[in-house]
Amino acid sequence: MVFASTILNAQNASDKIKPKWMRQLPNSPRVSYIFSTTVSSGRNLDELRVKNMSDFVADLGFEKGAVAVTDYSSSEYEHSISKNGVTRDFAESTFSVKTSIKGEPVSFNAKVVDEYWQRLDSGEYLLTRLYARGPAGSKVEFDNFVKTDKYGFADNWRAIIPGWAQMHKGSYLKGGLIAGGAVSLAGGAVFCGLTRKDYLSKMANTHSSSVKQQYITTANNMATGMYCCLGGFAALYIYNIVDAFVAPGARRIVVTGRGVAINF
Repeated sequence: MVFASTILNAQNASDKIKPKWMRQLPNSPRVSYIFSTTVSSGRNLDELRVKNMSDFVADLGFEKGAVAVTDYSSSEYEHSISKNGVTRDFAESTFSVKTSIKGEPVSFNAKVVDEYWQRLDSGEYLLTRLYARGPAGSKVEFDNFVKTDKYGFADNWRAIIPGWAQMHKGSYLKGGLIAGGAVSLAGGAVFCGLTRKDYLSKMANTHSSSVKQQYITTANNMATGMYCCLGGFAALYIYNIVDAFVAPGARRIVVTGRGVAINF
């Protein structure tokens, strides 16, 4: 499992955009396991990750009407990944958990899939982790879960409506600005066009040369405003399409095949 390096801890969140699975859990292609999330808070991220898994296991125990008691062992190592000339450091952690539940012995098969954390105003961290788990007492061979911020045409076709693709990919502020800008520019073009038409009509019904000249000037100004709005709308629409296909979105989970589970 790959997590952001501790150099990111000074930030207010692990990612600029919250992962998509925080809004909608991934769809499991098999009935042998399901996805779930567990939220925990604390002062130290490393300790919080252990606490979050403990909370997750405890929830499984409560589902069985019992109390979960858990022992942990973990290993960590750091490495760097270079992409497009940018190097990022990562700390990779693998947790091995042995669990016993008071009352009735129960075994669970589960895997840590992804995580997202944010720092609160109080200084505490709020950690949300995505887990995949099978039913109690059953062994599960999990699929490979690939984390990606890339989206394909099946998602990006929404760019036909300005801002829709960005919102679908989790960039609500950007999508809202694009949608609002498109509506404003389109509305401005319509307003200028109608106003120009109105002044041209008034010009045809007046015999005063000075008034007619004022109407012509205003109509010309409205025509300029209309063309500017149309040009702005066209530029924004092109940006909207390019951004929809190029810019990364909220991280999502793609199931690609079978992998190795963390048993606990």
